[in-house]
Amino acid sequence: MVVAVFALGGLPAGGLAVVLTAFRIGCVRVAPAVGSPSTMFVLSFKSPERTGVFGATQRHDLLTASAPNRSHGCITNVDVRAPDARKGHRVRVRLAPRRLGGHWCTGVYRGQVQEIESPVCPHHLLCPGFAILRGIVGRFTFRVKHIGPGPRDGSPPAFAGGEGYHNPTWSTPPGVHGRLTGDRETLVRARGDG
Repeated sequence: MVVAVFALGGLPAGGLAVVLTAFRIGCVRVAPAVGSPSTMFVLSFKSPERTGVFGATQRHDLLTASAPNRSHGCITNVDVRAPDARKGHRVRVRLAPRRLGGHWCTGVYRGQVQEIESPVCPHHLLCPGFAILRGIVGRFTFRVKHIGPGPRDGSPPAFAGGEGYHNPTWSTPPGVHGRLTGDRETLVRARGDG
């Protein structure tokens, strides 16, 4: 496992150090695996180490993911901190697109859960700006499909029984243009009277 130290000011250009950690990459489950642009995805994984505050340092799991392309008007990047947990406990993170500021882009999102360590800084005091990437907890993907009201190619809707909008197999009596069924009105195209 590789650990990187990201400096926010104190190290030379790049500010990266490499260290080894003791835990392996685990499994991250996603439910559902495929959804729509408004689906809430739930990710779960086992915490390889206890997370939270440890004296002058804090350790947290950070979930990151990216969309397949840089579309406009949808969520392209995700950065969510997982709740703190004890070692070996299952952690659940809900990715609700509305809470993240929009809706998912269509395609496959690829992401990972990283364990980050940083200093605990008292309010209003200067604090060293660094974060240690302790390791990758796990990797995941989820897919977003367009789910729409019909075909996107402009073709008319298809009906059961092989009939179509332009050539219905039955018609309403002359003068009837719709039928009320419950709280909805069903419109029916009548054949010409001539």
